[in-house]
Amino acid sequence: MFNRIRRFESVIQELAIGLRHGVIVLDEVGIEQGDTGYTRSNATKGLQRWDMLLSEIRRIGDALESVTAAEHAELNTLKNTLAAVTSHYEAQYTHVREQTELLSKLSRMQWARLSPSQQSLCLAARLEFAMIPEAVVEREESERPHDLANVLAILGASALYANEIDLAERYLVRAARIYKQQEVHHEDYGSMRTEFFLGLLAKSWLPKGRSIHERLDEARQHLQDAAQQLLDKSREYLVPITLAEVLSYTDDHRDEARRILTELIVRMQADPMAVEFRDRGAVQLLYRAYLIMGNILMVDGDVESAQGWYVKAAENRPDDYIARTYAAIASSHGTRERQQWFEDAFQVLQSSRVVDRTDLRVRVASLIAAVVSTHETGRSGLVEHYMQLLNEATSEAAGLTHTALLVSPFTKRLEALDIVIGELREYVQGTGNMQAG
Repeated sequence: MFNRIRRFESVIQELAIGLRHGVIVLDEVGIEQGDTGYTRSNATKGLQRWDMLLSEIRRIGDALESVTAAEHAELNTLKNTLAAVTSHYEAQYTHVREQTELLSKLSRMQWARLSPSQQSLCLAARLEFAMIPEAVVEREESERPHDLANVLAILGASALYANEIDLAERYLVRAARIYKQQEVHHEDYGSMRTEFFLGLLAKSWLPKGRSIHERLDEARQHLQDAAQQLLDKSREYLVPITLAEVLSYTDDHRDEARRILTELIVRMQADPMAVEFRDRGAVQLLYRAYLIMGNILMVDGDVESAQGWYVKAAENRPDDYIARTYAAIASSHGTRERQQWFEDAFQVLQSSRVVDRTDLRVRVASLIAAVVSTHETGRSGLVEHYMQLLNEATSEAAGLTHTALLVSPFTKRLEALDIVIGELREYVQGTGNMQAG
């Protein structure tokens, strides 16, 4: 028995060194570098041994009642060390919870445009949480499940916009499960936000081996669950518009999407907060509704009506390139109007710097639009430049566990990134066609 305690004590000392090393690694890597893979890998290797040790100590604790005085002292030392380690990680979890409480004040739309300082805060919180042993997290889930669900939801949302898609899905799925297991209803809408971000993730990223149809079904279910929790919110537009977008991607649900959008547009245009004060969120949502409606009509072959919705979207947001690109595509070939829309789209892209965004899907979509607009306006040198940037972005995307899903500018349907890139190359080479009037 004494030797067994000695062995555990030796492992404790080894892991204590590992703990100090983990903190040093975190300090050396720094949140600016964002090397989360390296940090999390180091943390995981050490923390797996911590979890095994904690479990083993608890199993043998009750069996050591008859030990000698010397062995009892050794056991006390071991327990004290364990208590100190547990206390350290509990304090670390408390710090992460406090950081996520600050981030929880962000609206769902603000997550898409985090400042550099907010991105750093998110990264630091994810790194710190990754080093906490699962035993500590499980105890938090048992004692304070709602708090843990809130932490996981915020960390999952931050990971989604940092292109850590697998991590985002794991955190958000676990948060959703915890929320659903609670009998007490909370008024902070944490469950609704989680279902919304799961819907957003499902419509944007495809796990390997899954079909787009299955993924859209998942997105629809998550967004419908979120909508059910917002029935008392008359000015809630984000969830129903996102749900309409998901429905618009399948032939069986496109008419339902059109109905939802028609009702929402009427409501938003009559909303004094949206019309009189023109708050940024309302403007952006009305723009999205116009754009989706245009895409529905384009898929149905009503190019002229689609053009009208794209023009509305462009007028609603002078700083947006997508509506201008789509308005150009829907215009008749060879017309001055078509060329002007493409020129406007290029100028907006140049001034907005959207091609430098962190969100990989947004960056890829903007680079595709940049290739199209420069090709149509005869800027061959810039076509090559943007194609090179696009190749770099798609190489980065190839290393992810999920495939990005994008609306193709050529078909207006949701497609996997590699399909859209193939259509783009054919278009630039002159062997593919751009859908147009």
